[in-house]
Amino acid sequence: MAELNYALNADQLSELQAMFLWLDKENNSFIKVEDLENFLVSWRKIVSIDDVKKLIEVSDLDKSGRVEFHLFSNVVVEFDKIFKAELYKELSSTFRKIDDNRTGYVKVEDVLTVFKTNEYSVSIDYVITIINQINPSNNELVNYKNFIESFIC
Repeated sequence: MAELNYALNADQLSELQAMFLWLDKENNSFIKVEDLENFLVSWRKIVSIDDVKKLIEVSDLDKSGRVEFHLFSNVVVEFDKIFKAELYKELSSTFRKIDDNRTGYVKVEDVLTVFKTNEYSVSIDYVITIINQINPSNNELVNYKNFIESFIC
């Protein structure tokens, strides 16, 4: 097995192995490139299929169409970085929309407005729960940093 390009802790490695084994339905120690593409797009919908194909193309040095675990691990880790960058952009934009009065904080009413604008039906209690999970010490307010960090782990 080729060495991983990324330092992973035991939990991360175990999670990647479980994903790989789940995708390797035929139990032949590899998956098809198409299966990896479909998995990545369904797992992190914010990244396009074109981005996934480019990432795999750059990573698949032997162009065999087969993805062994080491390649899978490298692609998934790199893909996660791309996903987080895209998610950061989307969350920043969302926060700016919610914080239309530019206070640096969002309130329950602001989040409810966004849900309603996007035709989601949620209760005020649900929104309060979300905000309090993001920032339990602040009275139904959340700042930009906590908002972003709560979604990007």
